[in-house]
Amino acid sequence: MAGALGAGTLSEHAAGLRSRDSVDASEISALIGARLRDLREAAGITLTELAQTAGISKAYLSRLESGERSLSLATLLTLAAALHVPFASIFPRELDAHDDDRGVVPGEGPVVRASGLQIRPLTRRKDAALQPFHVIVPAERSWSPGVTHSGEQWIYVLRGVVTVVHTDRADTLYEGDSIHLNAREPHRLMAAAEAELIVVAGSRS
Repeated sequence: MAGALGAGTLSEHAAGLRSRDSVDASEISALIGARLRDLREAAGITLTELAQTAGISKAYLSRLESGERSLSLATLLTLAAALHVPFASIFPRELDAHDDDRGVVPGEGPVVRASGLQIRPLTRRKDAALQPFHVIVPAERSWSPGVTHSGEQWIYVLRGVVTVVHTDRADTLYEGDSIHLNAREPHRLMAAAEAELIVVAGSRS
């Protein structure tokens, strides 16, 4: 079974896409933490203010910024919303050698792993209201708790079969199926065999 989208820690998964410049997990945590700090300071927001807005402790946020704690996708989505920046902008330039002013994101762009899920951001636009991801759900993932983050989430199945557990129900989606969720309600993904998804997270006014 597959774990929840957003549960667990983030580390780069080269998957043959960027083996020439791969970065280990500890370095990624440090780079993303430093990027979060830069974004917060550029916005003129204190640690306390951002922690309160994101609903996390000041001590936890401080450890995230210093690279001492691993990051979950749900936490990054929440922090991006609190900072009013696109999710992809949290990824430091060191992790993406393929910036394109036209908004093109090549297929060999950076891939990260969150609780075993392979996740690739599909936009780096600074004005993006939607945050699309290409997601690979591995086979036979163990159970994990549901996660929440701000806004809403849309999931489309490119390949395979997934079960989306949300609120008090479970929906099984097949290739070509999609589902639209309130991301503030607990949700998680399960799959018996590997599945491939497009996931779009967005803000909700």
